[in-house]
Amino acid sequence: MSSLALFNLGFMIEEGVEMSTEILDSIHIPYKYRYNNVTLLQHLYSRCKESPKTEAYIPCSIALYRIQALYFWENYRTIIQLTGYSGVLAMTILSTYVFIRSHISGRNLDITNEI
Repeated sequence: MSSLALFNLGFMIEEGVEMSTEILDSIHIPYKYRYNNVTLLQHLYSRCKESPKTEAYIPCSIALYRIQALYFWENYRTIIQLTGYSGVLAMTILSTYVFIRSHISGRNLDITNEI
């Protein structure tokens, strides 16, 4: 099967078109990749990327990385958001501490110079 056909089939699945088992059988998709659309898309875009035609490598690679990133985001969204919020909170606390500490140190120098 051509790389363009695999790419187009993957795009159609992304858009919500249901593929019959006959179509998937005709292009020799193993049953283990039919578990859900993510595994099916990863398999299709991987086959597309590994095609001997070099012009398919870049678009198929981009589509594959996009699917993997979306899958990662959907499964780990809460952890990513909590980590981001924790980092922002830690930097805010640290910045405030450094600012207050430098402000207090500056006042102590002014007081000791007046005495």
